[in-house]
Amino acid sequence: MFEEILRADYKTLPAYSTSFFPLAHRCYGRPIPREADQKIRATMVQADDGYLNDHVAATFHAAHYYRLVGEQTPKARQMLDRTVRDQKPDGSWFLNLPSRDRHATFDAVFTLRQLGGEREDCRRAIERAARWALSCRNADGGFGHFPGSTSDADAVYFHVGTLVMAGFLKPAEPLPKEPELLSWGHLMGVEATGKR
Repeated sequence: MFEEILRADYKTLPAYSTSFFPLAHRCYGRPIPREADQKIRATMVQADDGYLNDHVAATFHAAHYYRLVGEQTPKARQMLDRTVRDQKPDGSWFLNLPSRDRHATFDAVFTLRQLGGEREDCRRAIERAARWALSCRNADGGFGHFPGSTSDADAVYFHVGTLVMAGFLKPAEPLPKEPELLSWGHLMGVEATGKR
C-alpha cells in the first residue's frame, strides 16, 4: 500500500505524513527505499528556524522521520529554540485553531525530548507541558484535547504519551520489543543520552 502511495506525486503528501513511511517500513522489517527517502526529504523544507510549514506537527514529523532513519535532524538547535519559544504560558503549544493543533503539545514534547538532550530549557518546557496535560484530565478519568473538553481515546493517547515522555508516568518494564515502533514514538529512546 505504501509503495503505491509513494509512486504518486510526493509534493501532494500532507506535511504531517512524512514519518509514516519510515515507520511503516521499519515495522515491516526493512529500511525505507533510497528513492522514496530522497523524495520525501525533498518535501521537508525547513525555514531558518528549523520549522516546517510554520507548524509544530510538520516539524515533529521531520524530527520523528530522522530519528527513525537513524540520522541527525537538520537544524535541530534552531528547531529546539523555536519550540521552546512557542510554548504558551499555560504549558501548551498552539499556533492555529485548536482543531488543527490538538496534538501540538505531544508533538513539541517529542521534539524537545528527542533533540533537546540535557538542555535545561527543554526539560523545564517538558515539565510545564506535563502540568498542562494533567489539566486536560476529566472527572471520568479520561482526557480531553483541551482543558474542559470531552474525554476521547485520541486525547487520552496523546496526553498519556506526553506524560510518559515527561517522566510523570512510567511505562511497563520491561519495555516491549522495539518500543520505538509503537505509534508516534513516546517510548523511543533519547538520542543524546541513549536512555529510554
